[in-house]
Parts: sequence; structure tokens; C-alpha cells
Amino acid sequence: YVLFTAGGLVAPAKGFLRLDGNILFPVAMERGYTTSILIAYTYPLEPGDHNIHLRMTNLEANLYATCYEAYLQALIFLPDEPSAIAEPPDDNHQPQAMHSIVSRGPWVSAPGATELVDASGRTIENAITADRIQISTLPPGTYFARDGERTVVKIVKVD
Repeated sequence: YVLFTAGGLVAPAKGFLRLDGNILFPVAMERGYTTSILIAYTYPLEPGDHNIHLRMTNLEANLYATCYEAYLQALIFLPDEPSAIAEPPDDNHQPQAMHSIVSRGPWVSAPGATELVDASGRTIENAITADRIQISTLPPGTYFARDGERTVVKIVKVD
């Protein structure tokens, strides 16, 4: 999924997004004096190359339109690893509660992890020492500590 946000200062105009040649709805319209418009749209996309354009046009053929300080942003949401969503039952087959752990410090414990990968799947070399991941040296982002195909812990480092 991608969250598109776009806008600018317009008078009188309509603004819309065009994705791969197709207009995305809704269309933002402003009929009055100069004011800001905002377009926010969440859209599922297949992996690959795409073209997104912010378009501003006049409302009617005999009216002029002005637009300035326009912007277009895209925030891409990557799916979680399937094994990061729920943990398998323990040896006693007790149901596992979903939980989050907030940690502070230079490292995070990850017993059994053999590799650390970032959200794009790239392996981070020399990140695990004695079942600990040194997060102090990592840039902000999402990481997965793994043991083969099984995710031991998902780490989201924020500044």
C-alpha cells in the first residue's frame, strides 16, 4: 500500500492525482480565493515502476487557475514478514498473547538469531554477538532478527 499526500495553494482550481495514466478520485476543488488544498489517498500497488503526478487545472474553460508551493509525497507500507505477525505456540501449546516490547539501550536480546536483515531483505553484517543485536550502530529503520526462515524478533529503531 502507498499513502499519497499532495496539495498546494490554489485559486480557483481543482487538483487530483494521476497514477499510471489513471485519475485517482476524489478530486479536490477550491472555488474561492487562494487557499490550500489537501489530497490524501491510500492505494494498493503491485511491485514495480509506477508514475504518479499531481495535476492542477482550472475549474472552467473561462477561468484561470493559479497554483504554487505544490507538493507530492508517497509513503510506502511494506508487509510484515508472515512469521512476525504471530508467534508459534510454545512446547506446552499455550496460546501466545500478541505483545510489543519497548527497549532502551545499545542492544536488544535475540536468542537463537543467526542473521539480521533490514526491511528490504539485505543482511546486516556483524550485527549479532552472543545473542545480542547492537542497535546503537544501526540507522533508524525496520529489522528482522532471524534463525533461517523464522523471525526471532522484529526491531523498529526510531530516533
